[in-house]
Amino acid sequence: MSAGCAPYFLGGTQRRAFLLFTLGMLTHYELDVLMIGVAGGLALLYPFTWETWHFDLIQPNNWLGTTMLVSGAVVLWLVLKVWRRTEPSTQDETTSGA
Repeated sequence: MSAGCAPYFLGGTQRRAFLLFTLGMLTHYELDVLMIGVAGGLALLYPFTWETWHFDLIQPNNWLGTTMLVSGAVVLWLVLKVWRRTEPSTQDETTSGA
C-alpha cells in the first residue's frame, strides 16, 4: 500500500511519504498484536499460515493503554526534535567565518 500511494506525492516527498505510510502500517500492526484478540488475534503471516498472534496486554474497550502509547510517542517525538537541534554543527569552524 505504501509503495502504491507514494508516487502520488511531489518529487522530493515521495520517499518521506513512503516511510511515513510504512511506519503507520507497522505501528498499527504492533498495536493490534498488543490488544486482546476478540476474534482470536492477528494473522501476521496470513498467506503462509492461519496462526494468529496476540499478547493480550491491552483491552480493546480501554482507552488508557492507547492514551499511554500515544503520549509516549509524542514525548519521544519531542525528545528527538530537541536532540536534533542540539547536535553540534558538522561545518568546519575555520571555514564558516570566511
